[in-house]
Formats: sequence, C-alpha cells, structure tokens
Amino acid sequence: MIHSVAKAIEVLGTFSAAKPRLSLAEIARCRALPKSTTHNILATLAAYRLVEKLEDDTYALGTGLIS
Repeated sequence: MIHSVAKAIEVLGTFSAAKPRLSLAEIARCRALPKSTTHNILATLAAYRLVEKLEDDTYALGTGLIS
C-alpha cells in the first residue's frame, strides 16, 4: 500500500452529504493528521480538481471527481 495515496483517499472520505464543506482544521482533526500534511494533501488534490478551496477558506469535493 502507498501510504500517501491512502491518506489522500482518507481525506476525500472526510466529506459527506451532511458535511460537504470542511475547514483544514476540521479535516486534520477528523483524520488525526498534522495540519501541514493535510494542507499538502489538499493542495495536491486541488491541483487535480478533486477538491476545491472556497472563498471562505473551506474545502469541498471538486469537479475532477466526475469529469
């Protein structure tokens, strides 16, 4: 197993219909990851449009998941 890929998948799994928008701190806390690691994962996912950073500094799933 590639641990960095597993962490990225876990970050994606944090989002749900009940919580479609999450802050960096919420994601880090839910996944027990350092904020710096979470930030780097989110930046990589955003580069591939798998998540998007919104104007209020929260994150949501991106359109890259369905395109």
